[in-house]
Amino acid sequence: VEKNIVHAISSDNKEVFFPMENLSLIKGDFVSAKKLQKKVREEIRIDLKSIAKVNKEGVLNNFISHLAVIDSVNSEKQLFHYVVNNRIHGIIRFEETELRPVEGEFIQLRLVHKLDKKLNKLMFKAIEIKPTDEITTTLRKDISGLLKLKFKQYGSTIDWDDLDWEDENNLTPSFGFIGDYYVSKELIDNSSICTNCDVDAKVVFNGEKWKVYELKKKNSL
Repeated sequence: VEKNIVHAISSDNKEVFFPMENLSLIKGDFVSAKKLQKKVREEIRIDLKSIAKVNKEGVLNNFISHLAVIDSVNSEKQLFHYVVNNRIHGIIRFEETELRPVEGEFIQLRLVHKLDKKLNKLMFKAIEIKPTDEITTTLRKDISGLLKLKFKQYGSTIDWDDLDWEDENNLTPSFGFIGDYYVSKELIDNSSICTNCDVDAKVVFNGEKWKVYELKKKNSL
């Protein structure tokens, strides 16, 4: 405000700066403009002309749409985390949308991003958040297999078959694996599982690895 300068992100994710002049803009507004490029001392700079405030709904289609999965929800912090792929993921606060998705649910997003120079990482901002029926197994899938539990006993992590059953103090699972998929203690406890068993599970990609978020013991024949 003091310098009368506006910072904006274009639909192709280029940072642009221009003077406020006669415009009355606030954070979150959208503008249209004619873009010129000029070279200043070996540096290419973007110059905007004919800048005008526009209706958000009329220009959203200029921004790329992404399919994203919700891999975690934090009700205490009033936010959820979405994943498009291993490069594009971020958080959305409850105040930004009326949607209250759950783990494993898909949403459709339009995003802009800029480089945080201090952290040297891309920061993403959702400008449209919509529900969707579209899904992809690259972000969420169903698996089945043997859940092998791990226990902490006598200061070591051991398998079910190696437990000392004379010590009844530490016979609750600490975590487990379905093949290479890690299963948290909280999920095991919530599923009331205390022995190795065959399970069906749902897994979601969290941007780095696959995470088991739903677990069900298979019925015995």
